[in-house]
Amino acid sequence: MGKHGGRVGSSVAERRASTTQVKRPTLQERGADATRLLREMLQLSADVTDTRLLGTAVAEAVAEEGRRNARFLRDIRSRYDELAALRSQPKQRQAQTQKTLEPLLPIRHMGYREVDPFAPPDPHYLAQLYGSDKLARALVDHSIDGLERAAAQFEQRHPGTKPKSRAQRQALIDYIVEQYNKEQGH
Repeated sequence: MGKHGGRVGSSVAERRASTTQVKRPTLQERGADATRLLREMLQLSADVTDTRLLGTAVAEAVAEEGRRNARFLRDIRSRYDELAALRSQPKQRQAQTQKTLEPLLPIRHMGYREVDPFAPPDPHYLAQLYGSDKLARALVDHSIDGLERAAAQFEQRHPGTKPKSRAQRQALIDYIVEQYNKEQGH
């Protein structure tokens, strides 16, 4: 039984049915939700390190149940196909986002600056070059690794703060812009 008295599948089905009202969960979000619900139902700790162990136990139980229940296997295959389709969506979404991004135009001449391609983005330089209102847009062009390192620099300067997620580009950008604006008194 899930949090609201239904089965695990019913909460996923409810989300599928209401896609017109809320954003569709990502593959990662669905996996995290299903894992969390399964841990709750099995009364397991939320220890992240046992995910492989849990996955193996689930796979063994599913394989055994699949021998007895063809309908169960069809349901799994249907969900698998649906999730496989989600896997390709972020690439499509990223390509669409990059097509619609406004071009960055420098607002001032900054002179020569040696660029280290392995260094994290410098929000102060980007804000001077493009304007503080274009900082978030300028950060979009940087890798998640670079954004994580830039965010880590703000975390060192501002203990007790952190991005909402270190794995999501937009969460890192939001954090960097927020901390930059605080430093600038905005």
